Amino acid sequence: MADKLNLIQRLAKIREIADVVAKSKKGFNYKYSDITEILAKVRGGMKTYGVSLIPSILPGTMEIAPVTTVNTKFDKTGSAYDQTTTEMLFKAEMLFRWVNNDDPTDVIEVPWVITGSQSDPSQAMGSGLTYGTRYFMT
Repeated sequence: MADKLNLIQRLAKIREIADVVAKSKKGFNYKYSDITEILAKVRGGMKTYGVSLIPSILPGTMEIAPVTTVNTKFDKTGSAYDQTTTEMLFKAEMLFRWVNNDDPTDVIEVPWVITGSQSDPSQAMGSGLTYGTRYFMT
């Protein structure tokens, strides 16, 4: 049955399987969807319907640079003070490529931009990749 579906039809079936993943994780005062739950549902559908997803960072688009911010904070007495923070900002352009495994010429390419900010450059990159992939999949 799946071999008769084109890529758009297969992706529609995968969306039905994946449904909506609840925002069940908590961190940094936010609730978010766990990427492992998202990927498990999507990958199950990809296997069932013979679809591959090939992510890639476009050559020459990666940038990493220190960014300093100053935020006004308040102490327990209500007095304002400035807090300066320097983190590494990672940016890159990505291409997510959906491929119909039964007809590799049936392809959908989706351009995407990712960013991540952490104190360590490798963590900033990892953060950008994880966050960007999570939101692409949702």
